[in-house]
Amino acid sequence: MQQLADEFYMFIGNCVSAWAGVEDELFQVCWRVLRCAPEHAAIVYYRTPNLDARLTLATELVGSVLPKRNPPSGGHDHPDVRVWRDIETEFRGLLRVRNRIAHHSVWPTYRMESSDDLLTAPITISGFELYYSRHEELRGRIAGPAL
Repeated sequence: MQQLADEFYMFIGNCVSAWAGVEDELFQVCWRVLRCAPEHAAIVYYRTPNLDARLTLATELVGSVLPKRNPPSGGHDHPDVRVWRDIETEFRGLLRVRNRIAHHSVWPTYRMESSDDLLTAPITISGFELYYSRHEELRGRIAGPAL
């Protein structure tokens, strides 16, 4: 069981590390749009409290430099605007899972071996999952099963 637990935690660490790389890329976007010293961009970016707000910041900055609709009252978005919108949509769709990976607790899952006598059937750990805490469930906004 310890090996399974170690592997599960390793996968969580891999996910957190991959998201750190995504955040670094998001910082690069903000920095390049701001066209300032990296220290100044870091102050703005890292004073923004969470990843959702940082994505919103990047989206506003990117929107300020991408071509506007022409004519403003009609026409179509520039292809780069559509690309950024697709990136933002996919990013936002992954944020809930990312936050669960980064902030939720790990708990073992159990399985009961088949037996004629349920009172004596052995129960074993069958894996691990990220779960919503009972305290978080009190908010009433839980969406989706454990991961």
